[in-house]
Amino acid sequence: MNTSVRIFLITILGLTITAIIYAPRMAWLSVIICMAALIAGFKIFMKTTIDPHRPIVYRFGHMHHIGQPGAIFIIPGIENIFPNQCVNMQLRTQKIKLNNMRPSDSNERFYAELQIRWRISPEITLIDTMIKMTLLMDMRQSEKTPDTTIDELGQMVDQTINVAAKHLALHYPKQAFERIDTREDFIQVLRDSVNEIFKPYGLILETVYWVDFDSNSDKLAAQVEIAISHERVSGLIKDIQEIREKLPDLPPEDVIALQAYLDLLRRGLPPPSPQFMQQIIQKQKPNPAAKT
Repeated sequence: MNTSVRIFLITILGLTITAIIYAPRMAWLSVIICMAALIAGFKIFMKTTIDPHRPIVYRFGHMHHIGQPGAIFIIPGIENIFPNQCVNMQLRTQKIKLNNMRPSDSNERFYAELQIRWRISPEITLIDTMIKMTLLMDMRQSEKTPDTTIDELGQMVDQTINVAAKHLALHYPKQAFERIDTREDFIQVLRDSVNEIFKPYGLILETVYWVDFDSNSDKLAAQVEIAISHERVSGLIKDIQEIREKLPDLPPEDVIALQAYLDLLRRGLPPPSPQFMQQIIQKQKPNPAAKT
């Protein structure tokens, strides 16, 4: 029973006792009126949220606390609950790739992959600034608007675990990761340390599973090269799209040439010659002879 329910019931009980004391002949009528007010109050001020979702209770327009699942009461005129603004307490599964992990006894990097299960902590009561930031990121993702293609909360979890795991790996020798007991110890320490970081943000890391481990440095180098190639291709595609938008009348062969020069600039090579850029600008200017 939350505070709002206690206030409502105490108010109804007080009004009933007062009416019976000052108007004993109308006691039955007072009881009927108070019962009707009690039923109407339950109907109007009671809000229901289905588990595992929990409502965000606004007080005077500000996020104040997270209510319990099921039926809760709000203080009319002071508190409010919006049906589309709830906190999902379900466990979320996510794979974490730990690249460029370095052990304590070697400069050689190794690769590991973890599968984690995390969620927003059910122990949250009052909402402070940091928890509010977490809830806003979660709500933006749940709305699935065009500008929320990136899971901000999941990305924050990924980056936090990556940083903590890389620092923790510096305390273990490389060969130790091939033993199961060392991996279990690593996972336990990692989970505890990450939960200490997550606590102010209202998050909790429930379970961590060790999925994959690879100490082949050549394979890691190849994976890095592939990732760099993918990023370069994405950059080239964006360059071509921007050239087409800014210079729509540019011939295809000049688009390819300009894109190649932009790629050279990205790699730190000398910029294109002024003569080349002047030719591009001249091709964009309308030809008066062609119009006549």
